[in-house]
Amino acid sequence: MSKKVLSDHFGEALGYILEEYRADLTENINQESKRAIQKLEKITKQTAPKRTGNFAKAITYKLLKRNTYGNVYVWYAKDPEWRKTHLIVNGHETVAGTYTRPNSFLSKAVKQVAKEYEQKVREIASGK
Repeated sequence: MSKKVLSDHFGEALGYILEEYRADLTENINQESKRAIQKLEKITKQTAPKRTGNFAKAITYKLLKRNTYGNVYVWYAKDPEWRKTHLIVNGHETVAGTYTRPNSFLSKAVKQVAKEYEQKVREIASGK
């Protein structure tokens, strides 16, 4: 249903409409962001090295920042397993002097989730 707006108040009305659109868009993208980080957590728990199983159990995420432009989530491994993340992803020298091969479980999961997330955000922004 359309409303008539006097020319004196056109800018104010347009600003209100755009703010409402931004709020809806941000809310929908925030929901998709949470789904994406949850999927990243699930995939990395499944694909992480399971020598003892402690590292996979330590994988989680948290809401780092909430603002008007969108929520920011961070993936991490809880203490004390967080120390292993860099060593697993990049490889390291062992006590015997040999090197372990890097495990790209995290980058593969990020690529997969990021591609899907980008597509969903495009759909949300286009109104589909």
